[in-house]
Amino acid sequence: MDMEERKHYGMPIWSINLLFFIVLMLFITVGRIVQSKSIYPGLLITEFVLILLPALIYLVITKQNIVEVVKLHPITLKQFFLVIGISITGYCVAVFLSLIVNYILSLFGELIPSPIPPITTGGEYIKGLLVISGSAAICEEFLFRGVILSGYQKLGGRKAIIISSLMFGFMHINVQNLVGPLVIGIILGYLVYRSNSILAGMVGHFTFNSIAVTLAYLASTFQGVNGDMMNEVPSLDALPAGFLIAAIVVWMIIAIGAAALLVLFLKLFNKTVGDQGNSFEREAVVHKVKGGFFAYLPLIAAGIIIVAEMVFQILIISGVVKI
Repeated sequence: MDMEERKHYGMPIWSINLLFFIVLMLFITVGRIVQSKSIYPGLLITEFVLILLPALIYLVITKQNIVEVVKLHPITLKQFFLVIGISITGYCVAVFLSLIVNYILSLFGELIPSPIPPITTGGEYIKGLLVISGSAAICEEFLFRGVILSGYQKLGGRKAIIISSLMFGFMHINVQNLVGPLVIGIILGYLVYRSNSILAGMVGHFTFNSIAVTLAYLASTFQGVNGDMMNEVPSLDALPAGFLIAAIVVWMIIAIGAAALLVLFLKLFNKTVGDQGNSFEREAVVHKVKGGFFAYLPLIAAGIIIVAEMVFQILIISGVVKI
């Protein structure tokens, strides 16, 4: 897709950045309050009311074609299964990188436990799939790979994917869970951009989260059978340093093989897209950002808040701050 063919939506960069800032503020205020009261209802409110609704309101106010902006286009059955394969292999790579970061953080102190309660029953597992996997796949993809990716697409596909992925990763505001979402965001952004379909992102996001939920359920089940062998650790990101080292070695071996398969699946996915999808070839910056530096002020403000939050988390981990 060359300069003349690339679609430009009537969404100024400053407005996209402002939308992100608003969603972030809702997330760290209202989102935390509702999740602290009851985690699963709180997550549903966060996803549908604090993430999806503002994005929908934004598209209505700016009079956008929702189908085109969000890329509500179908994917083929072959693409569907390839996305699942890409997500599984990509997850292995993301977990390996996350474990390295968590090991480094664990050298400074005790990692912060996951706020998600252990998944110990079949009913909780189904609830986890619906809430953690399903709602995030719909709402977060709508915002990040739909609105934000399309808004930044005027700067070129590569920049749009990287920027939207950075927003997605930092939006989690979790220093222990930063690298994983960044990697996953890039993979999902690539799939959506190349296929021009948000469904690729939704299927991939659901797969990523479902693997995490399934592993958490299996870990809890194993824990229940084997007593206190894992000291009731709720998730990989809260493993003690000794377990983390062992986990890193195991996941490194898995990640090497997964990375090779990931490259293969991506090549096969590209073949299914062909010339019909968005292309990175002949890309150039075709639009000067309206407002220049000021267009990025909401993003800079968001970044300052996020960095401050993560520094605070590091201080908690290191024991400097007690909670």
